[in-house]
Amino acid sequence: MKPSMIARLDLLAAAREAGLLEQVRQHSATLARGQAQDEVLAAYRARLSESWRHGAPVAAAQARIAEHFASGAEAVAEQIAQMRAEAQARLAHAADELAVLRAHRRQLANRLAEAARAAGTQAEQKAERTRIWRRRP
Repeated sequence: MKPSMIARLDLLAAAREAGLLEQVRQHSATLARGQAQDEVLAAYRARLSESWRHGAPVAAAQARIAEHFASGAEAVAEQIAQMRAEAQARLAHAADELAVLRAHRRQLANRLAEAARAAGTQAEQKAERTRIWRRRP
């Protein structure tokens, strides 16, 4: 394969690697958002349970809000867990693709180095063949 073709393939692989790195970044951010949402949910639950434990007076409106929260909290927690699981799976897949792509780029770099060595050897051989030999008198 010609060195110029190998260089083009490496350029395409580099663009794909940049895209995969962006996917890894996005999936990592999604995982971080899921963690933050879990923390907010847990903090609100803790505050709510703390107010109930101490027997503090609670307004009826606040009790209704707490009831709505409690009924919806489980569904939200499931959604967050599902979102995090999907993001984790996508992150693992992108990381696997990235590892395969980097191995491919290493192979391309090795081929390019071999092609450059072969071209250098051919140039030396051609120069040797075209050199005019003169006998010394």
